[in-house]
Amino acid sequence: MFFKNPVHENKFLEYEGITFEIVRRKVRYFRVEFHGEIPRMILPPGGNLTKTLKENIKRIKRKYEKYLDLIDMAGKLDFSKRDIRDFEEIVQRYTELYSRELKVKVKEIKFRKMRRMWGNCRSNGVITLNSRLIKLPENVISYIIFHELLHLDERGGHSIRFKKRMKKKFSDHKKIEMDLKSYFIRFDLEDIK
Repeated sequence: MFFKNPVHENKFLEYEGITFEIVRRKVRYFRVEFHGEIPRMILPPGGNLTKTLKENIKRIKRKYEKYLDLIDMAGKLDFSKRDIRDFEEIVQRYTELYSRELKVKVKEIKFRKMRRMWGNCRSNGVITLNSRLIKLPENVISYIIFHELLHLDERGGHSIRFKKRMKKKFSDHKKIEMDLKSYFIRFDLEDIK
């Protein structure tokens, strides 16, 4: 179901100590996005703002508190200072290592700036990596490369088996995943400034 004449209404509202940016879009269900320091509540054009907030505020607050923790972590993370040649060498080394280990064939590695993903794997063996990885620690880069190459071996998306193999390879996977979320937040905050 799509709405013919969406209402574009952006306003700010404080509710139970949280300031929200309220955005009305052609969406079916409400959602809350966290980019920058003010949460953005996306509502369908006819959605009831007050009812939505009352029914979901506990869940929203929990997510917001986690997000604030990630913002705090993001401020403590350091960016690596490496040039493009060093970065490409790291990517090449781990791609060769992990493609041999997983017995998969990589056709091509591409780089581009991505807002919400660290990497992408196509079934034809083309891997696209977020160019922002150049600023991340080597262990995080290796994690992303292994993750993308594993998709060539495990075609079922992020299945239970896929996750088990990631956990087996990277015992510190939880920390790396938290760091990755924090790095995205750090990039978001820098893009806003």
